[in-house]
Amino acid sequence: MEEGLRIIRNKIAYDGFFIEKDYIERKMNDIQKIIYKLKENIKKKI
Repeated sequence: MEEGLRIIRNKIAYDGFFIEKDYIERKMNDIQKIIYKLKENIKKKI
């Protein structure tokens, strides 16, 4: 999942690529899991 988001981020940043709203809706659970993991990593480092 992270790799897929990285690729999309790069397309947006470099090519002006836009995603459809339904992509976010379909991936919301995965996105929330990544956010949770990032928050936990931050807490460990503080």
